[in-house]
Amino acid sequence: MHVPILDVVTSMRLQDDLNEGVSTFYAELKRIRMVINFAQAQPNTIFLIDEIFRGTNSVDRLAGAMGVIAKLNSVNAIGLISTHDLELCELENAHKRIVNYSFCEHYKNNELLFDYKLKKGKSKTTNARYLMEMLGIVE
Repeated sequence: MHVPILDVVTSMRLQDDLNEGVSTFYAELKRIRMVINFAQAQPNTIFLIDEIFRGTNSVDRLAGAMGVIAKLNSVNAIGLISTHDLELCELENAHKRIVNYSFCEHYKNNELLFDYKLKKGKSKTTNARYLMEMLGIVE
């Protein structure tokens, strides 16, 4: 594989700052704005975004994420976005450059195990309910 040297820009592991009066969501907004600006200015950029807009409600998160992804797609940026929002996987149908990949889990002896092999397509399994049941949060 041949790839050019790429500048890496990320939005990962953001948190609030009570001393500065910055919420998690506002910190995310500022960082995403920086990612977009960087991708627009630098042609050889790869972006990495983890759990986009996790700091807000699901309606605003999805709308915002779709807008950000469309914006990054329009400037021909390349990158990876991790999400638990399966609705975002529908963007693959609207944009030919967007491709979904996922991980899959299995259970053995009441243990959640991952093979960490990237599979094409959106996730077909979920594990949150299993973990909640295992910890006695829900039945």
